[in-house]
Amino acid sequence: MSDLKEGGARLTQKLTFHERGVQCLAFSNDSRYMVSVGVQKENTLAVWNLSEGLVRKSAVVKCHSVNQVRVDPYVENGVMQFVTVGGKGSIILWRMDILNQQLQFFEVPSPEEFQNNDFTSVTYTPYLPSPYSTYLILIGSSDGALTAYDHKKGEFIDNGAKKWAIKGEVSHSSVKNDCVVLASATGSLARYSTST
Repeated sequence: MSDLKEGGARLTQKLTFHERGVQCLAFSNDSRYMVSVGVQKENTLAVWNLSEGLVRKSAVVKCHSVNQVRVDPYVENGVMQFVTVGGKGSIILWRMDILNQQLQFFEVPSPEEFQNNDFTSVTYTPYLPSPYSTYLILIGSSDGALTAYDHKKGEFIDNGAKKWAIKGEVSHSSVKNDCVVLASATGSLARYSTST
């Protein structure tokens, strides 16, 4: 970790846990914690307390490789929720109780049409009004398609999301207001509107 100051950066912490490399990471909403995931051959997940520079909880992800992690931006009050996506349509919802230092997870069965694809990106939508009255998790895949998961109902929904696609693997996805942007490993960007 480093502080950026005028004229350069100053190293403030060196965090060591993953032995083979880091695939992805994400900060908690209050920036006090961080989730890091090791590269494919390691498949370890660590939840860090950044003020202490220590791993509070760790796990080995036993299913497939993890390609991306994203922290739920809408959950706070001593709980950190996050999602990992990866190989063979792997989706895992995680919940870290900060106070009790308990880490739980739930493997989400992916839709049949995605089970042979790798999930390569994940993001959360803003809060959506009725009929959803919640926010969704958007998941991009190696074939350029996008799917949406309603964690409140515990189900995948279409609502046109599967029609949103990009040439090549979805390497990044981002949502702001009614705009969804997909970025491809081929260098393409695709912008979609969620408004009707």
